[in-house]
Amino acid sequence: MTDPTASDVTGEAEPATGPGLELYGRADRPTRAAIERELERLHWQRRQDMYLRWAGLVSGLVIALSFLSAGTWLIVSGHGVEGSLIASVDIVALVTVFVVQVRSRRDA
Repeated sequence: MTDPTASDVTGEAEPATGPGLELYGRADRPTRAAIERELERLHWQRRQDMYLRWAGLVSGLVIALSFLSAGTWLIVSGHGVEGSLIASVDIVALVTVFVVQVRSRRDA
């Protein structure tokens, strides 16, 4: 199933095919414009979702590396127990997030 293009609004494209697109091909100009606006909105919504996912990944990476660095710095500066605790909690949190995400993808 192909998405209608901007040339479909002007009527220069080939007739639409498929169950939903055959109605689009016969629609009047205002209806086609509304469909185009909705398709554009969906496109931008998908892009925004992608950017938010990447922002979450980058933020998580920065936070995880910060805690790991803080734990390492504490260990090096003579606070072995505290540094080990911070570093191990960070690693456990990362593994937990990974396992929960894999399970949610498998269940979906």
